[in-house]
Amino acid sequence: MSLGWTIVIIALSAATVAATVYLERRGYGRARFRLVPLAPIQFLALLVLLAMIGHLVSLATGKPFIGRAGF
Repeated sequence: MSLGWTIVIIALSAATVAATVYLERRGYGRARFRLVPLAPIQFLALLVLLAMIGHLVSLATGKPFIGRAGF
């Protein structure tokens, strides 16, 4: 994946996290309810954001990201 796509995905996932935080803090209201729970969406967007930041670091340094186990 190129640097451009990585930055686009980082921006989209950060915007998704910010939007879900805003919607969760706004509250439900009296007669309104949500059909889609926002917590799983927020969790997945945060997971994608962290993965893409790791990918951005590997693109910037030129070394692939390896875990503690070495693979």
